[in-house]
Order: sequence, then C-alpha cells, then structure tokens
Amino acid sequence: MDEIQGRLKGSRERVEELEKHAQNSTSDALKREMTVKESDKEIDQL
Repeated sequence: MDEIQGRLKGSRERVEELEKHAQNSTSDALKREMTVKESDKEIDQL
C-alpha cells in the first residue's frame, strides 16, 4: 500500500509540474502575440 501511495504522490507532483510548465508556455505565447501586434502597428505607421 505504501508503494502505491508513493507512486500516487509522485504522479501528482509531476502533474503539478507539467501544469505550471503549460501555464508558463501559454503566458509566453500571449506575450509574443502582443509583441507581434505592437510591431505590426509600428510597421503600419511607417
């Protein structure tokens, strides 16, 4: 039983780590998208 609990804990920690990574990736993608939009506006002004 202890082995199963240990494996479950490890799995939960891994899921938490992956969720944080996914959230960071999404945030980075949104920042890049905003930068592209700002660059497009600057180009249009030229």
